[in-house]
Amino acid sequence: MNTSLNKGSDYEDANDEISIFWNTFAQAIDSVLNNQAHVKLIIAAIGVFINIFHFIVLTRKSMRVYTINLFMIGIAICDFLRLLSVVLGALPHYYKLYRRSITPHNCIPPETYVVFFVYIYIYSETVSMIAQKLAVSFGVAMAILRVVILKYPLSRRAQDLIMSGSGIRIIFIVCLPHLPFWFFDLQWTEIRENGTWKPPSGCKNFSDHSLHTKYSFEHGEDINETLRFMEGILFTVVPSIILPIATGFLIYALKTMTRAATSSRSNGSTKMVVLITVTFLIATFPLGMTYFVNFLGLDDILAFFLYIIGIFCEFVSIINGTLHFVLCACVSSLYQNTVKEMFGRKKARVATTIF
Repeated sequence: MNTSLNKGSDYEDANDEISIFWNTFAQAIDSVLNNQAHVKLIIAAIGVFINIFHFIVLTRKSMRVYTINLFMIGIAICDFLRLLSVVLGALPHYYKLYRRSITPHNCIPPETYVVFFVYIYIYSETVSMIAQKLAVSFGVAMAILRVVILKYPLSRRAQDLIMSGSGIRIIFIVCLPHLPFWFFDLQWTEIRENGTWKPPSGCKNFSDHSLHTKYSFEHGEDINETLRFMEGILFTVVPSIILPIATGFLIYALKTMTRAATSSRSNGSTKMVVLITVTFLIATFPLGMTYFVNFLGLDDILAFFLYIIGIFCEFVSIINGTLHFVLCACVSSLYQNTVKEMFGRKKARVATTIF
């Protein structure tokens, strides 16, 4: 009898220790995430200005000749919108922290409809999500395009894809599958009234009878879940499968080209695409696997780890949005010459293009 009681006591002690461990771990993760949010905001703010300059360089006449630069322009626009959404989405939070430092917490009214709509609805949610998925699609299309050009070097049709005339049509084809999902995202996303807020007595600058409407951000239920599933498969899981395959082929082709002493133009083109696809692969592949596994039914602990992985991937994608300028500046001699020309330096006699 005593033995069974001791076993039960030991079992409860073990459960208590596990519970304490996970509580401590969760608190540590929460602290890291809070600091990560501040770092993410700083990186995003820097990236906004970097991408403005990056966009100006890419839209110069000498850069618009090649298809890959059209994709880079699209990626730069997506990066700019996504990073701007991070900055604008964080402003209400920091403004609220400022108000809490000078005003009692219970005297702070809820966000107005205009602030809620502009900062949360447009920038923080819809635009950020659209821009991230479209940027990944551009990266996937760019990798596939480079694979086709390398695989069929003697094909006139494949080589015609190098020039921007064909690139515009390809970009349109890439954007086309996203259009219905953009429409449904906007159509079934609503800001709804969620009660009223009345300031407690003693709050300055408020009358005793002043009321403020509270708002909440909600999605449609049934059809929205189906669309989310389809969107996740098409624009998260599928790119997570295609990117490793295309990246592996490009790395193999790059090694073969190096041994064969291929022209620096073709070598540089492949290296450029490899670096871009690798950045998307690092941010997208774990997220795609997380999305896929999430539908298998998980316990709380595994779901918690998948949540952490998702936040990590989002942080990496923010860094990616800032690094694309650096990759272009380091690898593309055409990009380097264009920047020099913008600042009044003479253009090099022989320029190596990135395609």
